[in-house]
Amino acid sequence: MSRTIIIQIIKESLKSVCLVLLLVGLVKTTFAQEAKLYSNGDIYHNSSKKYDGITIKSRNEDDCYFFTKENHVTQSYFVKDLLKKNGNNFKINLKPIQKLNNADDSKKVKFVYFQDETNKLSGTPHIVPYYGYEYDPVVAKEEFIDEINDQLEEYDYDCTNKPNNSDEETPDYIITGNVEYYSKETRGTSGFIISIRIKWTVYNVQNESEEYTKVTSGFSNSGLAGAESIELKKALKDASVGLITDENFLNVVSSEVHIKDDSFEGLTLIKDTTSKEIGYGKVIANSIQSVVTVKTELGHGSGFLITSDGFVITNYHVIRFANEFSVIFDNGIEVPCDIVSKDSDKDLALLKIKGQGFTPLALDNSGKATGIGATVVAIGTPANLQLGQTVTKGIVSGHRVFDDKNYIQTDVSINSGNSGGALLNLKGQVIGIIVAKVKGDSVEGLGFAIPVADAIETFKLRY
Repeated sequence: MSRTIIIQIIKESLKSVCLVLLLVGLVKTTFAQEAKLYSNGDIYHNSSKKYDGITIKSRNEDDCYFFTKENHVTQSYFVKDLLKKNGNNFKINLKPIQKLNNADDSKKVKFVYFQDETNKLSGTPHIVPYYGYEYDPVVAKEEFIDEINDQLEEYDYDCTNKPNNSDEETPDYIITGNVEYYSKETRGTSGFIISIRIKWTVYNVQNESEEYTKVTSGFSNSGLAGAESIELKKALKDASVGLITDENFLNVVSSEVHIKDDSFEGLTLIKDTTSKEIGYGKVIANSIQSVVTVKTELGHGSGFLITSDGFVITNYHVIRFANEFSVIFDNGIEVPCDIVSKDSDKDLALLKIKGQGFTPLALDNSGKATGIGATVVAIGTPANLQLGQTVTKGIVSGHRVFDDKNYIQTDVSINSGNSGGALLNLKGQVIGIIVAKVKGDSVEGLGFAIPVADAIETFKLRY
């Protein structure tokens, strides 16, 4: 082997070694083996107070550290999450607790249960049916549940404290809490020290959808003698402050400000000249490819095409808090889409997908209300994405006005996820946009749709 070849091999080997060392260095920097913690508050680990600058190590990755200070929002972090961040020193700055000025404008909210992931809390497990929901076994101590609802009221949220089986004062949003971490330490005759970490979930009752989640922390070290539950209540209230004072939470449950996009200049549609009914079977065959599932990172709803170049109508509440949007066609193809226009008061949104050659649905532009008793067809995606483009048949049950808004009442079977779907007459024309279903212990078979005339006006559709 020549000297030149040997030198070249050595050079290449050195390059490989350097690359390996560089990669090792990057990994070590990204996933530190240890770090120091600092805070503008007190630091606790397993309910024991620690000093500022304490070292945390990767071998204790499931340890949880709490940072707390009077009149500040408590925070907590698992060691494994801190060590994934860049750097070897972490300063946890706690935020002062601020009273929310407009919380009294909230919609009706209610906290309904804690679920204990740690299996360390006492309580009798049971299933809580609540306005159509059935939950897994939960920690069912009413005193803990009442404590959170009292806290909501203290911060001026419109909190309903009716029993779970009451059909009065139905909340607009319900809140649940999953206990992810729990630690207690006895102080002998001086009670307990308690640390708790909770993942809160906010559900929209009407839409039967999960709309917001947040993890907060609570700590209590009052030094008062008494049972564990006394200190636990204080820790739970402390954890709830992190949720209740969160502006994103307030934005979710606040009485909605009317959002309307007037910048959209409108669309020109091809006028439908159908004058005769074509029959139930043909309506389905002609329409099913034009109805789509509207998918977001928060859930899904339904929608339908109104132009061949990809404009889709759905409900505003389907896309309200989402950042990622796509539509799924009957053949399973999924494509991204954008919001073009929206009107929260009308609960309508207009989406746009890229492309051409789509088959739109015709809109009933007659200006006449569909007669009571007329046969109608609904197409949409109910509870599960696997049930896309489900077809149901019924009649128009009435024409109603709620809060100065017109609705078509129908007995067509409507489920979660149907929102934004098309309600069609037997000419194959869209007469309404499915918007809601009334649910309750003694109420079934009531569905509502927004008249298509509202969408024509809102989105400036012309022929």
